[in-house]
Amino acid sequence: NGQVSCLSGASGASQNLFSVVNGGRITAEGMWYEGDPTTRTSGLIDLENCSGKISLVAMAWYLDNSTSYPIVHTKNFSGTLTMLLNHFNQVPQTTCLMEGSGTNYNVLSAYNDWGQANTIGGTADSIWLDQTSPNANAAFFRSTATTNLHFVDDVVDKIHNVLPDTSSVLNDLTQMRAVRTDPPMDRASGVTDVKLFRVNVAGTGKNASAHFIGIPTIASVPNIVPGSKTDFVKLYPTLVQQSYTVQYDLPVAGAVYFTVYDIYGRIISMSNTKETEGLHQSVFSVAGLSNGMYYMKLQSGFISETKRFIVVH
Repeated sequence: NGQVSCLSGASGASQNLFSVVNGGRITAEGMWYEGDPTTRTSGLIDLENCSGKISLVAMAWYLDNSTSYPIVHTKNFSGTLTMLLNHFNQVPQTTCLMEGSGTNYNVLSAYNDWGQANTIGGTADSIWLDQTSPNANAAFFRSTATTNLHFVDDVVDKIHNVLPDTSSVLNDLTQMRAVRTDPPMDRASGVTDVKLFRVNVAGTGKNASAHFIGIPTIASVPNIVPGSKTDFVKLYPTLVQQSYTVQYDLPVAGAVYFTVYDIYGRIISMSNTKETEGLHQSVFSVAGLSNGMYYMKLQSGFISETKRFIVVH
């Protein structure tokens, strides 16, 4: 009932990068692959007679393989395969081959670079090899390759120049959008926290792709000596049946804000109090919360810490 998320990394000389069976789920983002093992008998994704969900985002794969196995191959796969903003390269030709029954199979390719290093070139039909029968719910949406491949036509359920329907796209992106490394919470005043997810940018002509300029603030921030205490907040127990305690040590007096979020970053509850400098603690009930994971954020002055807890009634 869970999900495995692989967020950044690299691998090489492996046979298959990701596979799922019996409804397993994997989300993988920002991973590099480069290799060409002599024992290779398939591409990098090979899903045959299995079921599950795989979401591939912001990958950079290069496969120098003269035997031309499809870099992505499925056969009688039941589930969802989503590929977004990836850089798929293979010599001499990058392909995605889908075979067998398309029943209960949803697959989306959106804004992927299918083959900048291809030596053959081609069209959407030479890359997106949909041979499923009955047809899978398949959508090839916009290749970003700028050399060798010269096409912009979309292929949806084997029909050209048709946009995929909204409900299918949202369904295909559901697992990817649920990934959280940290809830998108507001920070304390004067604190900048920038997160860039699933972004494909190119800086040309020695231009920067992203440029951030800091503006000095007048706010007084206590001097934290390197190596000194910076963990001001504790939450216990982390497996909660009825209530949990938040203990916090304030370097300066001031307002204290408590915000509870669910795993999707939605605000569940908010409260605040005013406290003096020193050690304090507050007890919170989980009555009304369903079983699952939650995040409690405490904010006070320059302090902004988030703690995780799990409700198990």
